[in-house]
Amino acid sequence: MLQDIERLQLAALLHDIGKFRQRTIATPPFGPHERHGAEFVTEDFGGFFHPCGDDLGDAILNHHRHSQTKEIEKQVTLADRLSAKEREVEQREQEKPSGAALVSIMSRLQIPNKPPPTELRYNLNPLDIRRETIFPTENVEQIQAEQTLEFSIKIDKSLFRQREKSELGYSERQERVLCEELAGACNWVAEGLANDESNFFHAYHLDEIDNFYDALLKRIKNLPDGAFVLPIGWGTGYRAKTVTELLTEGDNDLMMNLREHYQLGGSRSRRDYYHSEFPKTRRVLYDGERPKSPLGWVQIAPKA
Repeated sequence: MLQDIERLQLAALLHDIGKFRQRTIATPPFGPHERHGAEFVTEDFGGFFHPCGDDLGDAILNHHRHSQTKEIEKQVTLADRLSAKEREVEQREQEKPSGAALVSIMSRLQIPNKPPPTELRYNLNPLDIRRETIFPTENVEQIQAEQTLEFSIKIDKSLFRQREKSELGYSERQERVLCEELAGACNWVAEGLANDESNFFHAYHLDEIDNFYDALLKRIKNLPDGAFVLPIGWGTGYRAKTVTELLTEGDNDLMMNLREHYQLGGSRSRRDYYHSEFPKTRRVLYDGERPKSPLGWVQIAPKA
């Protein structure tokens, strides 16, 4: 039998697995996801989870009930409430699980002086192993090319008062870059990233995306005063979302130490082996079967 801590860890990982099993049902009654989860570990994969005894199934089955008898049930219930807050239970059994809408966080953001955005919701399709994917291929959250939005960028200059600047360790150069040379600094980073991405896609003979970056590099060189480009949003990649390169400053040993510590880009088949190329994958927009464009690049310019 597994130790108590191991059963608790499994229960924490699998307590909502029933939500996926629910999606295999196309017509009512759907039943609560707790019951589906318990049946998943006790019936569908009962042999695999047999070393857990009854505790795993009971913890999953009872994690939305108001009273539990076993300590493992209490722990999973408490953790679930703390991490996600208790949901409204009276509607769960009546709602069609495959039609339950998932609210996009990005759609909750509002650009100053603009009307509230349309709330985007994603519907997952019923789970079916014959389908290519259960996730939506339509209604993807996006901003169409050439769309213009207005917003404000506010810099808190109080951070650069003598006392604050001293405590935070800001230099005169950092203050000048943030307050006076923001566009130039952003374009410097964007140009380096675009060059590297162009080389990456050129090496893999993905000409259409390589051409995108060639055009982006030309655009950067011809931007009007104060304008800059940035890769933002989902899918723009590790380098666009972290300051790793600024911290390592070309120190390959430090970079490798970070990768090993956080297990970034390791081989799935060879233990303790890390690919020399990192990151080695990209997310791109497809047109049918053809890679068409990278994601998330925007141009920002001061209002005339």
